Amino acid sequence: MASSGENKLPCLDSLPVEILYRILDHLDGHSIILSFRYVCKKFAAVTNTYNRYKLDFTSISKTDCHVICRAIKPENVIDLTISDGDMTPGQISLFLSLVTIDRYIKLRSLTLLDIDDEHLQRLLPHITGSRLLTSLSIKFRGTESAVTSAQASATISQATLQRLEFDMRSSAMSQIRWPTNFTLHYLKITECTFEQFCVILDHSPNLRTLVFRTGISDSIHETILKSYPQLTSLSFNDAGIFKPVGELKSILSITPSLKYLKVIVLISSECLLDGSEWESIIGTYLPRLNRFEFCFSLPNITNYNSLDLQSRMARYRTPFWIETKRWNVVWNVVCTFDPTMHRILVYSTPMCLISYSFISRYRKKAISIPVTITNFKTDLDIVSTISMTATTEQQSISSNYDWFENVTDLTVHIDGLNLPDPFDLFPQSVDPSLIVKLSLPILCYARSIRNTITNVVSLLERVYNVRSLSIFYRRSRNCPMVDIYRIYAVLPPRITHLTIEIMSVDDMEMLFERLVYLTSFTFVLSVHTKSFTAYIEWLRDNITDFTHVIDGNRIYVWLGNYRKKRKEFIVGSKRMKLSQNS
Repeated sequence: MASSGENKLPCLDSLPVEILYRILDHLDGHSIILSFRYVCKKFAAVTNTYNRYKLDFTSISKTDCHVICRAIKPENVIDLTISDGDMTPGQISLFLSLVTIDRYIKLRSLTLLDIDDEHLQRLLPHITGSRLLTSLSIKFRGTESAVTSAQASATISQATLQRLEFDMRSSAMSQIRWPTNFTLHYLKITECTFEQFCVILDHSPNLRTLVFRTGISDSIHETILKSYPQLTSLSFNDAGIFKPVGELKSILSITPSLKYLKVIVLISSECLLDGSEWESIIGTYLPRLNRFEFCFSLPNITNYNSLDLQSRMARYRTPFWIETKRWNVVWNVVCTFDPTMHRILVYSTPMCLISYSFISRYRKKAISIPVTITNFKTDLDIVSTISMTATTEQQSISSNYDWFENVTDLTVHIDGLNLPDPFDLFPQSVDPSLIVKLSLPILCYARSIRNTITNVVSLLERVYNVRSLSIFYRRSRNCPMVDIYRIYAVLPPRITHLTIEIMSVDDMEMLFERLVYLTSFTFVLSVHTKSFTAYIEWLRDNITDFTHVIDGNRIYVWLGNYRKKRKEFIVGSKRMKLSQNS
């Protein structure tokens, strides 16, 4: 009979170092340094010698950034993401002050988000010449200069680079000198002209995937006789108001090897909705296409009738779509009280759209609540928009939606002019427990402010897992602020990022007493306040560690440790206690 010792399972700390390294390959740097490292002395030693760190600082606290930068040797990092975004303002400058960038000699992937021209010019010389860098992503916060474009040309000429994401407009793209026999396999850019499109393909014999954030920025008047068979995947993620279908044919006619095509056009022409036209285009120019993702929105459909719609829908039910390609297409008619705002939404499933905002007009006795949905999972079968409507007589809610089962990011626009009380602002098809990012633009009026705030409070009480919250309210001149303060008392206490308008330093102190887990915030200056001087002074008196950036009427603050001073605050004539569990 085996002894109890023989049946004992091995402990994690008894595993060979090589196995522990493999485990760490599946953890982010934040978890390794702040959790795994402190389990035991052996794990601490393993984290010191581990040399495949992947660091993503896009949503980290300032304190944790300090800890991680000091704990990890730069030469042990292979993947780095730093950001000056709203949640981490001033991070890039801080990062450069904490580390010696020349020591990051083993970087394979570098992502620079919301970087300004000055910092990029400082970083690019250190990137150029790297023999290991295979992936580079740059998103600008402002406008890039000619000097930056010239330096970028040298950087992207590196022989090892295989993946490049560049947030540049076509005017800046014209200054980029694309190297001959570019090694890129994947390229993502904002936009370019048709001529630049051809230049890129001419110089990139290995390019397989090309992604546009918008699309081709100019009109296409020329005919290109040459084709580019190397490209197998092409995406237009937000083509806006698309050019005539003939220009789309010009693009597709020179890329005959496409296996994947994605086109999103939120203000479409009628021809883009024509299934017969697409059947002809694909049959003529794209014989190898096996995956086609699209979303087209046609506004102002007051002249359409049900027979017109049935006829157009039938063009997506031919053997080509159903049997040959097996592509499923959904037609939605999105209706509001205002007939001029009706629109058709046509899309392939699963839905490829990651953000859709429907803004309706308001009538005297009716309000609409437009909703923006983002961050669906790729396995979601059907995703559309939500348009909920109610009247002052509180008639039944009319809605037009599909099920957003996996929504994590939600925007609800609220017009409080005629909002009944009570009224459920939350979309029926969204699970409130899954929402981690919420944005609430609110129009407040004196005569209905209490109803509006009551409804907002009810909504906030349901989204208890929210981590990022943005509230924008526009008030009529005589709208009392005391009612708006009721929102402060029900803010989900575990919020880590907040964007909100503040009227005074007292507002700031109220929010800090409530939200003890904040790592960053954006305060929007009230129209009645002329400067941020008093706010900066309060931060310096009360916050032990922070960086800030002022941009127009906004102050972006990234927090380190801070100390709390009060446990209660005054709302009107009442003293309110702010419990962390409320």
